[in-house]
Amino acid sequence: MAQPLPYFLGICPLDLALQLVCGVHFLQCIFFVGTTSSVATVSIFAFEFSPRFQTVLGAWHLLGIAIIAGAFVGARRAQELPLTAYAYYLLANSLAWLVITFVMVKDGRSCSMLTQTGQSQRVGVSFVCGLITSLVFLALLTIAFLSAYSCFAAWMLVGYLQQREDGPGKQTDHEGVPLKAARQGRRLSGLTSFEHGTY
Repeated sequence: MAQPLPYFLGICPLDLALQLVCGVHFLQCIFFVGTTSSVATVSIFAFEFSPRFQTVLGAWHLLGIAIIAGAFVGARRAQELPLTAYAYYLLANSLAWLVITFVMVKDGRSCSMLTQTGQSQRVGVSFVCGLITSLVFLALLTIAFLSAYSCFAAWMLVGYLQQREDGPGKQTDHEGVPLKAARQGRRLSGLTSFEHGTY
């Protein structure tokens, strides 16, 4: 008996959830590709991204668009190969987000965007800096966790499809008609039955 399809976070079926994940990830890739500049340096939270880094990042997300499109079709049509490629892509994304998270927190440039106000001087600049660093760390870690769980969900769906492919119900589909009829205990109309004495 085939096992039921797993659920994503216990909320919705895994294939439908992966289609939603592909849709959100597709929009993210479109954003990164659309904002890539090969000329100007971009500064976000006091972090500067050179044109070369932006070009590499844009190329990676451009590749992701093709992989995500294949994974979306694979989730709808229960195909293993595009889902496996998407799982590897999400694994690389998760590791990259973890590296970015720890680099940004270790560098500590998020404190450079602070402005001296009466409130910050009253509670202390170090306290405000620590609070902002914690929020940035939590936000980046949440993104990395969601990417890692989506990768795990893609692997779960691939494993489910492989199990269904190797199941007994799938193997009987490749059997010949006489063998399948013998397995089910039926007689073919063109064969004679020796049990009833007909020739």
